[in-house]
Amino acid sequence: MIFEKIRAFRGINLPFLAGVRIPGALIKTMVWSFFIVTFMWYWAGTFLSQYLIQDESYMALCCRYYREQPLAMLTFFAGRVAMVLFGDHIIVLRGLASASILGAALIPCCYFYRRTRNLMWTLFILAVCMIAIRCTRNEFYSWDSAPAVLYGWLLTIMVSYIGAPRRSKTLLAAAVLALVVLARVPAGLVAVPACVAIVLAVESRLKKSAVEKLKSIGLCLCVFVAVTAVTVTVMSGSPAAYIHSWVPENIINGHKMDDVLHGPGHWNFTIWTAAYICGSYFLFRYMFVAVAVVRCINRRSRLVAGLALVLALTCYNVVYDQWVVYPLYVVALGLLLYAPCHNFVERHIRRGSDMERVDPLVVVAVVAFALVPVVGSDHVLVRFIFYYSIPLLMVQLYRRRNGVILWLMLFMTVPALAAGIRNAIWQFTDSSRFAVGKLPRRELVVDFRENLEFFLPLAEATSAMEKSGDRYIFKGYHRYEPMYFYKSGRPYRLNHFHYYYEQDARDFIRTIPDSVDAVVIRRSDLPELSYEEIGSEFGAKGYALADSAGIYDIYRKQVAERATP
Repeated sequence: MIFEKIRAFRGINLPFLAGVRIPGALIKTMVWSFFIVTFMWYWAGTFLSQYLIQDESYMALCCRYYREQPLAMLTFFAGRVAMVLFGDHIIVLRGLASASILGAALIPCCYFYRRTRNLMWTLFILAVCMIAIRCTRNEFYSWDSAPAVLYGWLLTIMVSYIGAPRRSKTLLAAAVLALVVLARVPAGLVAVPACVAIVLAVESRLKKSAVEKLKSIGLCLCVFVAVTAVTVTVMSGSPAAYIHSWVPENIINGHKMDDVLHGPGHWNFTIWTAAYICGSYFLFRYMFVAVAVVRCINRRSRLVAGLALVLALTCYNVVYDQWVVYPLYVVALGLLLYAPCHNFVERHIRRGSDMERVDPLVVVAVVAFALVPVVGSDHVLVRFIFYYSIPLLMVQLYRRRNGVILWLMLFMTVPALAAGIRNAIWQFTDSSRFAVGKLPRRELVVDFRENLEFFLPLAEATSAMEKSGDRYIFKGYHRYEPMYFYKSGRPYRLNHFHYYYEQDARDFIRTIPDSVDAVVIRRSDLPELSYEEIGSEFGAKGYALADSAGIYDIYRKQVAERATP
């Protein structure tokens, strides 16, 4: 009988201003105010916040020498153009990355408005996306996020193509896909198969023959190749020059899929990752409860009760500094899961027929493109961020916009916005973490005190090696060491980072080029090898510990083994 009671349940009746209507002008004022405050916080936080990470400094230096650092050259090329136009300053790249990642949300929002013609909901969703970006601090990761506008554009094109197939959309998608691959090569591992699969699926829906499918893919391939050739010509002068720049010693070796898959194989890493994911949801526990409460309250009293809960959650976040810095992808996940959960309840509990229809291809596209920005990075599940899909999912769920979906977004974003503003003010008044001086050859780049402590001793050691004509390479967890000491015209320093497993360390030592005279490492980056094992591995290669520079050890090739110039 319990299911009969559940089917008959229609909410709790509360005498909260039943029948009171809010004027449309007041609703518009609230939406515009929410959007304006969010917009101001987004850009103020971008330019005034002192939350600077090493990625930005690294990005600035890579843009400065983009022709000699080919990895993700389109990203570096765009940054270099911006620095030439607006100044060689890290704040220029911060603005570029923030504008790009905001554009990743703006383009889908334009598609949402084109389909619905609802300006208020478009502004509201754009504000939700901006809050999600800022709460994940995603706009600061310019290294990963600078081509985000391309991801949002490409996903929007594919969703639009699913709804209204046209040949022009596939060709445009091929052009954008070429830029995506040039901006971040590993992204093509997911983006290319996803786009091809979607095109073939839509062609199958249209009953196209195999010849017509091959023709569509062939035309897309031609556009892909043409755009790639034109882009690399603009960046490097010619395709040959671009290909020539891909010298193995000049490429940073960072994340790889083996790194992503290897980590969860260790039980301690798996537990840590699970705890991290659960921790992100732990911050949302009150939001989930609030959504459940609003869903149970009778519709006549839902408005006042919901606003009261929003106010309560906002006060709690501000007072206890519960700024949600974990990914706000729960909003998009909620939108993804809403239709199947609603249909399950409607079919098996209510025995109704009010089903929600969602195109499965759209869901597949959203899930696939959620992985595009993080291919080749670590902790894929933790960084499962696809805020730019929220407007596209809302097109599918538009008729449900004023129910639980609205309250889900309000409970997640309004408290986070209020606490985020408070947190930004606090960060802006704290300058204790920042370096007083500057590292060598780091014009106009703000940095942390820790970097001065780590790298200044190393700067002296590398300067001495340069004077003696030694070639040296790095082995380190961070990708930043080489760029700190890079000089134009000199061979780039090979750098392996995030390779902290035993076999990776042994492979790195085994594959050191014979022309290298010295290797700079941090013992903490080789946790699986003991000090004696490290010395033994280097000894087998002809190197011996010669010096130290702070936390770094310098292994030099023995005199008898030194490479001839």
